[in-house]
Amino acid sequence: MNEVRRELNTVRSQLGGVTGDFSKALNTVTANANQLADYSRLAGTSVSNLMASVITPSRDYFTANPAAAKKALSDRLITAFLSSPLPAKYQQTFKQFLYEDDVIVNQLTETIFQQINQSIRNGLADNFAGAKDGIFSAMKGPGLMSGSLASAQIRGAPTFNGDAMKKIRLDAKVKLKLPDDIDFNAYMEIRELDSQSVPKDCIPAGAPAAEIIIGAADVPLKWPGVVATTPLTLTIEARWTQQSGNVLGVGGLILIKGEIGFKGCSVKEIGATMAFGELETYFAAKAAGTILIIGVPVDISAGLFVGKACSLNPILFVDPEAGKVLGDPLGFRGVYVQFGGGLSLSEILFGVSNCFLDAEATVTTATYYSDGPTSGKFGMRQKLALDLSLICLISGHADLALFASAEFGSAGYEFVIGGEANLCGSLGPCPFCISGCVGVTVKGTVSDGGIDYSID
Repeated sequence: MNEVRRELNTVRSQLGGVTGDFSKALNTVTANANQLADYSRLAGTSVSNLMASVITPSRDYFTANPAAAKKALSDRLITAFLSSPLPAKYQQTFKQFLYEDDVIVNQLTETIFQQINQSIRNGLADNFAGAKDGIFSAMKGPGLMSGSLASAQIRGAPTFNGDAMKKIRLDAKVKLKLPDDIDFNAYMEIRELDSQSVPKDCIPAGAPAAEIIIGAADVPLKWPGVVATTPLTLTIEARWTQQSGNVLGVGGLILIKGEIGFKGCSVKEIGATMAFGELETYFAAKAAGTILIIGVPVDISAGLFVGKACSLNPILFVDPEAGKVLGDPLGFRGVYVQFGGGLSLSEILFGVSNCFLDAEATVTTATYYSDGPTSGKFGMRQKLALDLSLICLISGHADLALFASAEFGSAGYEFVIGGEANLCGSLGPCPFCISGCVGVTVKGTVSDGGIDYSID
């Protein structure tokens, strides 16, 4: 139960943390002045139209039937909200962070039940003589594996929809001798992807497809002679997709987190993902670390994507703000490069990040080229941000992003240039803090049809 509790706390911190990326992404939806203005305009118009149709010379609409008046106003506000861009932005944020509906909750639930099953099994095994996983240790073949495979326990559970198996997940607890003992949890998941009528991501219309995923998460890494400031962990995953007996594509991911110190620098994260197949082929890699410049620690990061992807997931692996750079397309084909750096006052003064007194400045740049040589699009986005924190009760954020793009082809050309600025502040301990944001976006477009601009 303690292991189950740790799993729950891990997911809770990822999704519910006040300073987590997921929370920040959701907050940016309501902090967007443009979207709030659209909702206010729709709500105002809807309520105004309602008042114009129900207010009579007797002026007793609110007193004659207060419950009906409240219900009518509530219905108008809800309808205006659903008609505004806010729900679509929330949906997009959920998809980007959760990959698909309920995936984190489902995987966590299955892992919890596997842990409970394992606990029950171990409890029964302790009370029955001869009940042990090493029963094959004396057999030729499996017995020879004991030289490197110390032990392995595999548990799994399928998910059915009627008489069809929609998904099966296997969790394995493995111990290897390399030559020291290393423990890690691995998993395999097979899912049915429905696409009989319309395509789904990279799955074309036709018969249902199967996606097979094999991986291991947060495997501890230790190398002789390498001193890690923060323990190193390895996450590795391989996946492939089949439809009607044919393999449509294969892919994989490797990600190392932690911190290894070298003379004058340290590496905190390095990873890569790739895919090859009929529908998408790409390679993406990223790295992050810290270097000392005149004795000042500077955080740097860089990422690269090359190829064709059916969704933004591999580009988001390189740059979490790729959706803003590219305009949230369904897929991408081309080259995408991201790089940036930042300074933290608390790291300079205290050696660690500290909310008691901190001022962190960052600058990130992303450039891309998409489509082909005869018709294509290229652009860039540069963002400067400043985060302030004082005695862990007062915090502020300001950012300025400049963007530009050019698109050309047989249909004509289009040039876009603009900027976006946001200012946010928070007072008090969250989630009981008082916070607010304001923002402005200026955008200009030049095309065959003329010149257009907008200020939101």
